[in-house]
Amino acid sequence: APAAAAAVDDEAEKMFREAFEAESERSKLLQAQLEKALAEKLGSAGMQISVQAKEVASPLEVTTLTWRQAYEGAKQRTADLEQQLNKARGIGVEKAPPPPPVASTADSSAAATGASAFGGASASADRDSGLSREEAETLRGVGINDEQIRQVKQLREVSELAADEEAVLRLIAVAVSLNPEDEKQDDVLPPITAAREALSGEDFNVQGAPTAFDRCYIFKGTVPPGRDASQALTSMQQRVSQAATRGTPELYLQPAKEEGKSLLVMLLESDLPSKKLEGWQTIVCALLVLLSILAANSTAYSVVSLEAQKLIKPEDVEGYAKILFKCLPTAAGIFATVAAQESARRAAAGSYGVELSPPFLLPAFPLVSTGLLGSVTRRLTPAPNKEAEFAMSFSAAVAGYIVSIGTTVAGLALGPEKDGIVNLNYQLLPVILKVLIRPFLGVASVSDQADPFADPMNIAFPANPILVGGICGIIITSLSLLPIGRLDGGVLARASVGSQAAGSLALFAWALLLTGSFAPDEAGNLYLAFGICTIFFQNTLDLPPREAISDVDGTQKGLGIALVALAFLLNIPGWAFPTV
Repeated sequence: APAAAAAVDDEAEKMFREAFEAESERSKLLQAQLEKALAEKLGSAGMQISVQAKEVASPLEVTTLTWRQAYEGAKQRTADLEQQLNKARGIGVEKAPPPPPVASTADSSAAATGASAFGGASASADRDSGLSREEAETLRGVGINDEQIRQVKQLREVSELAADEEAVLRLIAVAVSLNPEDEKQDDVLPPITAAREALSGEDFNVQGAPTAFDRCYIFKGTVPPGRDASQALTSMQQRVSQAATRGTPELYLQPAKEEGKSLLVMLLESDLPSKKLEGWQTIVCALLVLLSILAANSTAYSVVSLEAQKLIKPEDVEGYAKILFKCLPTAAGIFATVAAQESARRAAAGSYGVELSPPFLLPAFPLVSTGLLGSVTRRLTPAPNKEAEFAMSFSAAVAGYIVSIGTTVAGLALGPEKDGIVNLNYQLLPVILKVLIRPFLGVASVSDQADPFADPMNIAFPANPILVGGICGIIITSLSLLPIGRLDGGVLARASVGSQAAGSLALFAWALLLTGSFAPDEAGNLYLAFGICTIFFQNTLDLPPREAISDVDGTQKGLGIALVALAFLLNIPGWAFPTV
């Protein structure tokens, strides 16, 4: 459900916020050490040197940032300070000649033994966390305990191993809390040795020591050549469930950066987002339906000419009712498109055993545009593989285009209504849609010609209300195919070109929405409203599929790329091309 998915997002952000604060404290310590080292190397004992470290903004200062982005910036600042500190300590120090070959091994071994013995258990814990003893003590002084330091270090290690870093960290965020005051669950994972034994070598060859959190294990290894990854995961899931005595473990097989390697993430079913739909969510869903009905009957793409309005007298209730009834076919076309998308999505989800939440409609209100901006649907159970993710989004997109294009063709075939009440607000259309339908629209009902020597600018055309509904449906489907977050386009882009390339495409999609929102008057409402809704409801990701190491085939990748490319073309704002 949306609330459960939001809880996962909040937990992840909470974890990255605490990691950001830890990195900030570590940066302050390194900055002080750097100033001291420079003073010793470059000046006298009483000399003061000030080092200005790079400023890293947080979401408290820049609201568009996430805590994850802030943490990455703080981590880079820490690395830069460490590099500068090492250089400062090396000022004026001559490089020692290399030791004799025979003595080098013994000396290194002795030095390692001495370092291990120095400081006892506390020094060992600090070294294991990746921090110096002084740095660790400073962090402890600001309330960060050893367990939190250890978990931050483990998160770093896992992020360096994972090919899709964000997907794996989202799984960890479901189960791991850096807050010691959080309520403890009764169920537990099986002992790590028992869990490892349950991962038979015929299904998964574990390599190296696993990374263990309180309620999450991560094993690095390989699926044996020739073994189907989905079948191996199913087999391991059965054995691990048998080995568990107090809880139900869930396995997720994710790709690693190293070629041929995988990460097997084990967590508890009780930590996954709840499948229940809360009572308040049902109420919100019903209210959104009512608001969507009103919004779909007042789109900005259907306008009434001034001549038709003048024919209706203030006391003519029947005349106003006639205008209102003209909106119903448009609203029906819009709802038909969204209904087709959601029906196709659910049919595909059912074939893969994926449960979905009810669709939460997004009315285009109060910024009037296409009536609806689509719907928000959450996965209540994870997708089994990338193919299932692709199938759900691809089916929804194709169904949306089939219904909306069919409705548009029907509206063009019927032609404009004789009473001239309904007109298509042509200037609001994306430029490619303008080019495609202009030959079928006839003579403009409203035009503007500021320069008598220039071509007139067509503002509106007489139209059938069914045509307006079909065009709105095309726009809604195209917006849902932009490669951003949970949108269908985001899912197709990640499956077709990979997460990294999809992230670059998302930047272009955001640039397109930003450009469209700069349009004058109501022309920018569509892009602005959709961008806001996407930020709040669709910008993050669902949990990754259980088996994410098998890609979709080449044909599916080609189809996914084609749909995303079509979405970019059909979303190019038309306000910059008024004479088209």
